[in-house]
Amino acid sequence: MPLSQPRDPEATRRQLAPWLARRMPQARDLAITSMAPPAATGFSNDTLLFDLEWTEDGRARRAGMVVRIEPRGFTVFPAYDVGQQFHIMQRLGEATDVPVPPMFWLEDRTDVLGARFFVMGRVEGRVPPDNPPYTMDGWLKEASPEIQEKYKRGPVGFMTILPSGPPVLPKFLVQWFVFCLLVGVFVAYLAAHTVASGVAYLGVFRVVGTAAFLAYGMGSFINGIWKGQRWGAVIKDVIDGLVYGLLTAGTFGWLWPR
Repeated sequence: MPLSQPRDPEATRRQLAPWLARRMPQARDLAITSMAPPAATGFSNDTLLFDLEWTEDGRARRAGMVVRIEPRGFTVFPAYDVGQQFHIMQRLGEATDVPVPPMFWLEDRTDVLGARFFVMGRVEGRVPPDNPPYTMDGWLKEASPEIQEKYKRGPVGFMTILPSGPPVLPKFLVQWFVFCLLVGVFVAYLAAHTVASGVAYLGVFRVVGTAAFLAYGMGSFINGIWKGQRWGAVIKDVIDGLVYGLLTAGTFGWLWPR
């Protein structure tokens, strides 16, 4: 398997230690006690595992860390963006239940290690190897049938790919307006065939509000049932749908012919 140009762990340790000290001004006697590449995986980037030791508030501390550096020489992919990797993993850790390591610092300058890089926490575990491929040899191939079946089962993730760049807000607003207009048309059709002219405000409100809430809010449960969306997010979407349903009901009740 072709690898990127090997990076000297000792030289990287000397370059990285002062940079870490500036990022951790509260730390005293900070030292990188070991640094080495992963044994059988992680070849798409320059990845180095290290242990960081320091003293803080009079107590000795130790943490496992990882530095991921944009590769040099041979590359697996035609282009790299460690900043994008950092922010995606950071956002996944903040907004989802996806198990990602703590993301600490991103360095966009190249004068520290000769390339952009970021530092994250190290999560201990067993990773299926790339060298040799895990389908040919290694602990996963030799694992029990129960472990192999668990690996096959997942978990399974869904990813939405959006065009690069900032969101096109006018496009989204137009689409949302069209959707609201369609909901209004169908709710009006239902109300016209179930509510007579001259019905009191609350009578119109109940029928229209129920129909509009079904359109705006109940569809969100599908995302929790079939798409794995967190139920907390689903409930928030349902509450938004309830608000839109109530506003629709209030508008119809106000304008209903008396």
